[in-house]
Amino acid sequence: MESESVKPSDSEVLRALAERSVRLHDRDPIQRTYTCQATEIPRIATALPWWSPGQYIADVRSGNVTLRRVLHAVPMILFNGYQQLTRRFLPRALRIRDGMPYPFTAGICSPTPIQALGLKPGEEVAILSRAEIMKTLDRNGLNRGLSFDWDMLPYCGTRATVARSVDKIVDEKTGCLIDLPNPCLVLAGIKCQGRYHRFCPRGQDALWHEIWLKRSAHPAED
Repeated sequence: MESESVKPSDSEVLRALAERSVRLHDRDPIQRTYTCQATEIPRIATALPWWSPGQYIADVRSGNVTLRRVLHAVPMILFNGYQQLTRRFLPRALRIRDGMPYPFTAGICSPTPIQALGLKPGEEVAILSRAEIMKTLDRNGLNRGLSFDWDMLPYCGTRATVARSVDKIVDEKTGCLIDLPNPCLVLAGIKCQGRYHRFCPRGQDALWHEIWLKRSAHPAED
């Protein structure tokens, strides 16, 4: 009798699919280039202009956002669109805050400061106030090359728990693995909510520099 062919296990099939997927478009992990869902988005989708109303209608119909949330965001979207136009067509003297988009997360530092607290996963931290964080940013809203994202603003002045440290990221445009010169932290439960990014539903983890945090001081127990 001929022996039956041995079928690969589910784990072997998944491993083969994973190895193939990270090598799409001639990328090679050995050369520190990768393919993932995030790197594929620019290949299959095109960003819609802010003035296109269909995207907001689709967001409401799909349940991604409520009509109330869209109406609340419309003034900001229109204002930032105007700011974008003024940066292109108006001299600096006629711009509002130099054409900077709302919510105006820019500082004046050059170079930007750095601080190492040695925070570990599981530690509770207090997030600094907006005013304190603005003092650590340059005119482009960056600290040591990392943007203080607009969607991180609602968490200023709150507490959170360190989930993990991040010292490498994949550039979504090129697929290249980038070593971060200044490791960042991910805080548990804090993700981009799309409040200031036209309701983007991706829910990416926010990256925090330690200079934007401090160890949480618990009140003494009675």
